[in-house]
Amino acid sequence: MLEACTLDVAVIGQDTAAKAFVDVEPPAAVGTVTGGGTTVGGFLKAWWWLLLLLLALILLVWFLIRKTP
Repeated sequence: MLEACTLDVAVIGQDTAAKAFVDVEPPAAVGTVTGGGTTVGGFLKAWWWLLLLLLALILLVWFLIRKTP
């Protein structure tokens, strides 16, 4: 919270910007998010490949059904 308060005061240029941080509860967890987007097997990382494959399959079936007399 100190970094956020310092930044607000520096950007706004008035000490009154610090009043927003008075009596604020500290965050429950603090950390840095790195990477991400993957689960077991990397499914979420390649979800769009699966979507593209499904679309190609649907188009193939549609063309085959349409071509049949």
